[in-house]
Amino acid sequence: MNFKNKAFLLAVFGFGLHLNTQAQITNDTTVQLYSPRTTRVFYEKAFFRGNYEELPVDTSLTNFASSLYWFSDTTFQQTLDNVGLATKPIFPRLPNRIGVRLGRNVYDTYGYYSDELAYFNTRSPYTKLKYIQGSLGEGIFEAEFSRNIKPWWNAGIAYHRVSSNKQIGSTVRRDPQVDNNGVKIYTHLQSTNNRYHLFANYLHMNHQLTESGGVRPEPGDTRGDLFDFQSERTWLTQATARDVRHSFHIGQTYALVGDWVKLFYNFDERKQSNRFDDLSLADKYIGTGREKRLIFYPNEINKDSTQTRNRSIYNEIENTAGITGNQKLFFYSAYLKNRSAKVERLSLNNRRFNQTFVGGEAELKVNEKINTAVRAEYKLTDEYFAQAEVHFLFLGGQYTRMLYAPDLMQQEYFGNHRKWKNNFNNISGDRVAVWLQGKLWKNTGRLELANLSLNNYVFYNQEQLPQQASETQRVSTITLDHKFNLGKLHWDNLAVYANTDAEFIRVPEWMVNSKLYYQGFILKKALYGQIGVEATFRSEYLADAYSPNLQQFYLQDQFRVENYVILDPFLSVDIKTINIFLKLAHANQGLSGPGYFTTPYYPGMRRSFIFGIKWMFFD
Repeated sequence: MNFKNKAFLLAVFGFGLHLNTQAQITNDTTVQLYSPRTTRVFYEKAFFRGNYEELPVDTSLTNFASSLYWFSDTTFQQTLDNVGLATKPIFPRLPNRIGVRLGRNVYDTYGYYSDELAYFNTRSPYTKLKYIQGSLGEGIFEAEFSRNIKPWWNAGIAYHRVSSNKQIGSTVRRDPQVDNNGVKIYTHLQSTNNRYHLFANYLHMNHQLTESGGVRPEPGDTRGDLFDFQSERTWLTQATARDVRHSFHIGQTYALVGDWVKLFYNFDERKQSNRFDDLSLADKYIGTGREKRLIFYPNEINKDSTQTRNRSIYNEIENTAGITGNQKLFFYSAYLKNRSAKVERLSLNNRRFNQTFVGGEAELKVNEKINTAVRAEYKLTDEYFAQAEVHFLFLGGQYTRMLYAPDLMQQEYFGNHRKWKNNFNNISGDRVAVWLQGKLWKNTGRLELANLSLNNYVFYNQEQLPQQASETQRVSTITLDHKFNLGKLHWDNLAVYANTDAEFIRVPEWMVNSKLYYQGFILKKALYGQIGVEATFRSEYLADAYSPNLQQFYLQDQFRVENYVILDPFLSVDIKTINIFLKLAHANQGLSGPGYFTTPYYPGMRRSFIFGIKWMFFD
């Protein structure tokens, strides 16, 4: 069954639920009883910290039309600039945890994650349908259903799909490139006396794609000759990649002495399988005899000279048990955690890990604007994470210190075109940030100054090999998140200025996203909506190149990604529980050049007309 048929059936299913319960949601005067205010949202992480606030479902138009907010990661990403292809954060970050990590993250953006999962408390069945479709074949679809089976028990299920057609090197008009399917099943239940709570979810992602390797220049081609898109030659014609992930999570808490003392236990099981296949290497050879060598791939054959098949399978089980408590003025937690992990086929030998952690957190709260918190975790006996954070009125600051091991991919690998076994030292990272946030007249904003320092930093060098830097790598950033409104005119800005002397970290000096729009009633109060234009700018820099067979970004010194502004005019409207947007993405194509690059030899998307709809049922 194709995507459009699935979308149609799920839409019919959601509408059927609406009709079947219609008789139950109106009183004798046909006044609707259920709405976004009767369907509430909350998050497990906040709940475990003693924040029991339930928020109404988000029905706002803000950022609905912006591609920065279509997936789970809303920060700036370096992409291959087609929906569903590999991405990485443009600005470096500390890892999200210490301990064993696989190190294959280029498709992270497209999956569901337990710590970001929204749970519901509904007075009536809740259904959400979201559909985004572009004229170049890029598409996103999500259907979600949740309901309270009992007042103390809620359950839900969602299906998510991301798809796109080839933008370069296509032999037919609609040539599929990406097919991502994701599922989440979740539940929350509590005892009738409210002392016991259970959160559980199962998440799945099956991400499949065809790799192009980027544009393959013809002899004599200039930069401007590389924008023929579908008629361009590409390096890879029979290469595919796949990333399959499963996770199962259970979180439980029991109030032993009210909110003063609560016991908790978390169980997590995760699996990630990665593969890359290129079934024909014949067209990658040039020369004869002793001069015969590979092009595009590193000139190294470890398994098979006719085809490439790389695999890795990572499994982990994590158990966490501890004690926590909270009152109006404080929160605390302490825990013991064990992580058992196994990785197969990444190297010549399968590896197993059994790691133990101790950790905790404490927070003192005068109110929402005056509070301080400390967090720490220690892995016996060679890694740690520590963080302190302070909020005082409109000022804030955070210091983070980490000592962590390089990921498994950086430590050891055996593939068809590369192999290594490294004995790297642990990496130490320090991040200091201070910020100013608040509202002044018609302006709301946050200004953050941050500095990240990394010692023993590990990166992929120009030869696509992991390397450990001997010098400290530093990146300083100034981030401004600013919103201004004057009546119905709004101007939203997110800008990052970066300054670095790091030899092995390449970032643009400027990244800016700006939206100027009118928000209010349109067409004589017939519709409420937004009409405006979104602009995205990135200054030129030596962007990292991408290796499809390694599924990693690596340093390169020849190709500068140029300055470029992308303009996206849009119209968004709100019709009760339906949000709709129309957008002309990259409307300025051809005005300042034939196109732009996001990654060396991967041209950015052409002009595309995009339509999106989000339809919510509360009955």
